[in-house]
Amino acid sequence: MPVTWSKPSPFSISIPEARIQAVDAAVRAFDFADFDANILATHISENDFSLGLPPAIAKRLVKRLRTGYDWREYEKVMNDLGTHYIVKVDGIPGEPEPLSVHVIERRSKRDGAIPIVLNHGWPGSFFEFYKLAPLLTDPSNPNDQAFHCIIPSMPGYAFSSPPKARGWTGYKVAAAVDAVVQALGYEKYLAQGGDLGWATSSRLASEYPERCKGIHLNFIPPHYTPTELQKATMSADDIRGLEADADFERSGGAYFRMNKTVPYTVGLILASSPLAALFYIGEKLYRWPAPDSLLSIDEVLTSALLYIYTGSLTSSLWLYVAPTHSDHLHKKIQVPSAFSGGRVDLFWAPKSQVEEQHEKLVWWRILGEGGHFLALEKPEVLAREVREFARVSEVQRSL
Repeated sequence: MPVTWSKPSPFSISIPEARIQAVDAAVRAFDFADFDANILATHISENDFSLGLPPAIAKRLVKRLRTGYDWREYEKVMNDLGTHYIVKVDGIPGEPEPLSVHVIERRSKRDGAIPIVLNHGWPGSFFEFYKLAPLLTDPSNPNDQAFHCIIPSMPGYAFSSPPKARGWTGYKVAAAVDAVVQALGYEKYLAQGGDLGWATSSRLASEYPERCKGIHLNFIPPHYTPTELQKATMSADDIRGLEADADFERSGGAYFRMNKTVPYTVGLILASSPLAALFYIGEKLYRWPAPDSLLSIDEVLTSALLYIYTGSLTSSLWLYVAPTHSDHLHKKIQVPSAFSGGRVDLFWAPKSQVEEQHEKLVWWRILGEGGHFLALEKPEVLAREVREFARVSEVQRSL
């Protein structure tokens, strides 16, 4: 059955006031007393994540929700990011019914603007790109390349409907995203992504090279443990990425195993309390950026509330349930690609592994700044990297 799509229907974000009030009531009812009575007296640093989210940060988040945060302010920011649509996509393999996919289109007024799909990850959303997209569509330098930004919400995230069949993978996400891009009228495009957006962007390139003409990634995980002989030929940045991977597995990877093995349990816990969801997601949003480019407290709250208000906490986990290696490439990427990793990202694949999968790797580089959420932390840096990639002659010729 071929993948088909509907005409895009206009959409606007407007969370019902009753939903906002219900979350607000739950936040105001929470008392830290029982928690405070049971924490370790020595656990006092708000920069120490060795036991999870530091209590001082949790209390700061709750205080901001109670006394100053305004969802409607950020709702306007999100609505103003571009034109929002819902596209019905049918024919995704295994899915019993059409998916409703939310997408934002932000078009540039510049001649020669290049379409680019910006793919988010977990625990992110389209909101990750609220600072990056304007830099790409409306560059201050008239000589800089401009872009038309296409920002989808993955199925199961935010305002996109959840998949209903088990076995949801990056390949199926890419099929839905490619359909949405075509529904918007674009015949050729580039793609960019970090975190799980790496998988979506990579699948777009491997499965639809006639349309996806190049990808820029700011995250690529290693897909096997190299031998000592292989390590002997690796660069210092290669080794640093592998050591970070091993350290993350020991000290920060518990969430991955929980999301993968018991998603219903995780989903039930997070759906049972807005603050449970905020603390679970907020820990990652505070812990994973670089220390010198932390997200603002309102960015953390807005990112978490998108999951809470839309009830998408459980469905956002389905990509974790797929077989461990299902989203590593079974065929090579033959369009131009580039990797720009944050200086202190969680981990990254060594260059040799990336070269095995990417036949036209333009560059593999570790930047001098930034962490896991590069689009939020250092949007100007990521915009620079994307523009440089778009200037590559083979990319230019293909568009």
